Amino acid sequence: SDAEGNYTITGIPAGDYNFMTKTPDQKDETRWLKPEPWVIKIAAGQTVTMEDVHVWKHDLLLISPAHGATASSKTPTLSWKAYPGAVEYMLAMECPMGAGKGGHKHGITTTQWTVDFVLYSSDNCDWQITARAASGQILAVSPGYRRFIVP
Repeated sequence: SDAEGNYTITGIPAGDYNFMTKTPDQKDETRWLKPEPWVIKIAAGQTVTMEDVHVWKHDLLLISPAHGATASSKTPTLSWKAYPGAVEYMLAMECPMGAGKGGHKHGITTTQWTVDFVLYSSDNCDWQITARAASGQILAVSPGYRRFIVP
């Protein structure tokens, strides 16, 4: 790729093509590089330039509360391991009984956040963290949501 992250593809025989990506650790998932109708028509001798597609890791480690654990309070502190190169984190949290509370919390600059509203007893809350670089680009996301139970 060039300095801007573009790829130039030459010597392609004329025809209809689909452009997709797949990383070595992906089992069945692919990512389309062109919106619908999913087909790019290439003419004889045509050169195609495509932009780089950013792919982030799913290896950000959540620490506490543990999956399935009962939180320590109705305003628990959620914690995770620092991610290399991250300058801020974004929390996504859903609590079905939370009367619309939860959602996304942006701009967290430490590796923990204390829930700033009172959760309902017996609610099951799911949470996930996204790490971002200074550029705003996503570096990593915790693998799936983690669930805790409100005491």
